[in-house]
Amino acid sequence: MDNGDRIGSAKRAAQAFINSFASSDANVNRKIAIVRFSGYKGFNVDGATTVLNWEDASDNTTQSSWWQIDEIRSLRANGGTNIEAGLILAQNLPQTMR
Repeated sequence: MDNGDRIGSAKRAAQAFINSFASSDANVNRKIAIVRFSGYKGFNVDGATTVLNWEDASDNTTQSSWWQIDEIRSLRANGGTNIEAGLILAQNLPQTMR
């Protein structure tokens, strides 16, 4: 899983976050979205794309949490890092929450 480099460290941190974000409280609604911001300006939305849009993250034993982990594992460095496009896309995500 890209051991020893920045993308590998980011993936491990994201997976740890998903595992710790789960809750056993049935009254808690927890959602997660994943934005990829790798590439150059002009690729997708200026290099950013939503790879997972508001999936249930309240129970880390469900198929939904496995998809979240799979999406994180599939992330790859692709050229430049357009963090501005990623942050803008992430900032607009709450408006799309279902």
